[in-house]
Amino acid sequence: MKFLLVGHDGCYNRGCEAILRTTITMLREEFGESEIVISAFDYKNDKLLVDFGQNIKFIPAQLKNIWKRWTWQWGLRQIYKIYSKAESWKMGFLPISSAIKWADIVISVGGDNYTMDYSSPDYFFNLNRLVKEKKKKLVIWGASIGPFPQDEKIGEIIDNLRLADLITIRETRSFDYLSQLGITANVKLVADPAFLLPLESAPFEKVWPNTSKSILGVNISPLLDRCRKKNNKSEVLTEIISFLHKIINKPGFHILLIPHVMKVNGFYTSDYFFMEKIYEQLKNTKMITMISQNYNTMQLKYVISKCRFFIGARTHSTIAALSTKVPTLSLGYSLKAKGINKDIFGSYDFLLDINEFTAENLSNKFNKILAEEAKIKSILSKRIPEIKKMAKMNVTYLKEILQSKCQKLV
Repeated sequence: MKFLLVGHDGCYNRGCEAILRTTITMLREEFGESEIVISAFDYKNDKLLVDFGQNIKFIPAQLKNIWKRWTWQWGLRQIYKIYSKAESWKMGFLPISSAIKWADIVISVGGDNYTMDYSSPDYFFNLNRLVKEKKKKLVIWGASIGPFPQDEKIGEIIDNLRLADLITIRETRSFDYLSQLGITANVKLVADPAFLLPLESAPFEKVWPNTSKSILGVNISPLLDRCRKKNNKSEVLTEIISFLHKIINKPGFHILLIPHVMKVNGFYTSDYFFMEKIYEQLKNTKMITMISQNYNTMQLKYVISKCRFFIGARTHSTIAALSTKVPTLSLGYSLKAKGINKDIFGSYDFLLDINEFTAENLSNKFNKILAEEAKIKSILSKRIPEIKKMAKMNVTYLKEILQSKCQKLV
């Protein structure tokens, strides 16, 4: 089989890496040593730094510099505008057009590409159009979708999503949202593939604090500031530092800062550089440690699994914690965090909405997790095996799609 994986941002985002690694593992377990091409927005770094094994190739996700005057890409855009204006939207996809023709099936990974969390998902809707124009099977894989503005474009969005041969949805809030839009025939409820991510032992002595205290793992993202309502005057950095001061003053805890996105790129901003500010203000207490940027997503999951408690903003940092049964407080800035928490716990008891993010509210939520530690572990012990089974259903439904293709060819 020949698979083209599109929508991958870059492995500097350890959540994207987690989705990619588990997806490749599932494909190879089900279909053997298939050929896999990965379209990456951070193509130059991923092709040099990431080893996913044999028969895997990275290609650029888009043609760059089409808006930069006097580049050859800009010149090509002018030609398109003159001679083929109606087709000019396809120009950005030139690096992957041949790969679409080559592939047996195109799988759109990335998790939240079809949401408004970071920017308008026009690239991905146009990519859907291109894939179906080339008469290829299209799967939107382990995704959260929407919500979208209820404006004149909503009809186009609905029609576009119906182009997919299969949409696997990783949480019920997105599943219910698609149902409200009347998109049901091609939709299946699953769980995020990253729940299946294996652990890889990290060079532990360089990571783990030299202490007998309980470890509170913390992941904070600058996205928290960007995603809050504009009239919210409190600053995330100020509030988290105030909260961590309270933890430092508690007996028995040491804080381990764990970034999950490691550099600035496009709409993402580095957790690492943001969390360095937290570390610099608290390091003199000797009660806080921060790990480096050098650990891959499996190693980070290993580190997180050793924490007694975890507080996380990045969804896949919380998935790493929850899937290893670590009592976790999710800092919800998007639909996906709420959906995943509701699916696991049946409530939002262990989630703090970003618009309620204050040191006091953080303390209250964390105290609840402390008080209900045994209950949380009991819930996770029951639910995580069920969630992992749902994650494996991604490839089960994919296999059904491919079998239906083969039957039509016979």
